[in-house]
Amino acid sequence: MTLRIGVICMALAAPLAFANAQKSSACVPVDSVSSRVRQTFADIAGGTDAVSASLRLKYQLPAVADSVVVLVQDSHECAQALRALNRDQNTSHTEGLRTVLVIRVGTVFVVSDPAYKVGEWTPYTVFDSRFKTVLARVAQ
Repeated sequence: MTLRIGVICMALAAPLAFANAQKSSACVPVDSVSSRVRQTFADIAGGTDAVSASLRLKYQLPAVADSVVVLVQDSHECAQALRALNRDQNTSHTEGLRTVLVIRVGTVFVVSDPAYKVGEWTPYTVFDSRFKTVLARVAQ
């Protein structure tokens, strides 16, 4: 009887363990949406026109080449970004329940939770290189 209960528990727990293993990273996967957002910030960071310069100032972004604007897929950096975003938004989402879009623009990070909206807008928080200081909060 004990063996049968143990087997049933293992059978029920296996899908949960698999789901948790699949979602071990807080990083939003690379897809058409995340790639488009990365390109938007690359255009702002690399643009030479007055609008790009104004947006760089507003977002506190450095002027860098397109190749230096990267969609982060490193689980450690995404976990740091998630903790920083939770701290900034005063929330207690745990890793595995929330994923974040993290874009490295030179030495700063642009972070958002694509599932979190303010009306029709997606809020973005710009952090310093150590995810300690909020440099800007904007919505697009």
